[in-house]
Amino acid sequence: LQMDLLGGLEEKAKGMALARMNKEELLEHCRKVAVMLLKVRGTISTDDVRRAVNLPPVGANQQNWIGSIFKDSRFEPTGEFVASTIKRNHGAVIRLWRLK
Repeated sequence: LQMDLLGGLEEKAKGMALARMNKEELLEHCRKVAVMLLKVRGTISTDDVRRAVNLPPVGANQQNWIGSIFKDSRFEPTGEFVASTIKRNHGAVIRLWRLK
């Protein structure tokens, strides 16, 4: 077992970039929706954005680009986490976000 935090973070960044290729238009739409939701609610998660834009459920690894929604200077993490309500996420812990 090889431990390499920096290498792992580099691989994560590469994977997210690859996942969002050809998704820039949809990604920007999701960001606009996120801004609107945040102005009303104050904090949201990726699950909230998925519901608001009505993304259909798909198989694993087909919507990895969603993790890039909040990779934008308008958003910051709150430091709080919630369990995902998406069935295939098996209750994984996800961040809450707010506007800067």
